Amino acid sequence: MKCEHCGADIDFEDKFCKNCGMPNSFAVRHIADMEQYEREYEETKEEVNKRTSGALRGAIRIAAILALIILIAIAGNMDEIRYDIHRSQLKKEINANEAKYDKKFKEFIANEEFIEMDHYIDNDDLMIYGTNIYKCYGRFCNSLSEYQAAFRDTGYLYSSIYEDKHNDYSSFDYGQYVEDNKKTAGQHVANFFKYKKEYLEAIEKEYCDIPKEYQQLEIDALNVMSEHITDLAMGIYGITEEDAYSLEEMSSARIEMLFEEAEVNE
Repeated sequence: MKCEHCGADIDFEDKFCKNCGMPNSFAVRHIADMEQYEREYEETKEEVNKRTSGALRGAIRIAAILALIILIAIAGNMDEIRYDIHRSQLKKEINANEAKYDKKFKEFIANEEFIEMDHYIDNDDLMIYGTNIYKCYGRFCNSLSEYQAAFRDTGYLYSSIYEDKHNDYSSFDYGQYVEDNKKTAGQHVANFFKYKKEYLEAIEKEYCDIPKEYQQLEIDALNVMSEHITDLAMGIYGITEEDAYSLEEMSSARIEMLFEEAEVNE
């Protein structure tokens, strides 16, 4: 399933999203249901033990265990049903407000407000498969999310540098956190260019269903985002101009290595 806040892949039983840290409401309900079923099972078992003995007690204990297994199975199915109902309702809402969302997306792109666009999409969980909005923007949003994440981790990077310099009292290894943020920023940059390449190939080979009127709009936006990332690489990470302008042609491994080895401009 997807995180209802950021869209990352999570499991039903994950209490929190590993990507954005927000609580998983479906897991909260699932865990609460499980705890309730366990309490009821223990109460039933205790009552059974008081009233039965010998073989009869064993038979009833087995029956209680089987009942618990059935309840657990039902609980899991109920969580999936709740999730499907939520997505179905959200899909209807997105389709009903398609013109509003489309206008807003185009405004973000025209103003080069790509980070704000990604937050807007994530906050309202707008990229749901089967909607026309997804058809027009879904593939583009793969690169958009990686673009936002690269700049986000760069922000974390500078926070870690500041803390590493000023928080001598802290036992936390901010220096290691700096290195981790460099690494993850590089991974997001590599993913951005990977998804951009896939987008362009899909257009060129005509195996995607993105409407023609959106293709050039999104290609132009991807090129602007590429320029921003090039500036980021040179201005923040100290990557040479030659390498920065060649990122799009590099392998993902090469990009990640450049960012990991970068001497950050403080």
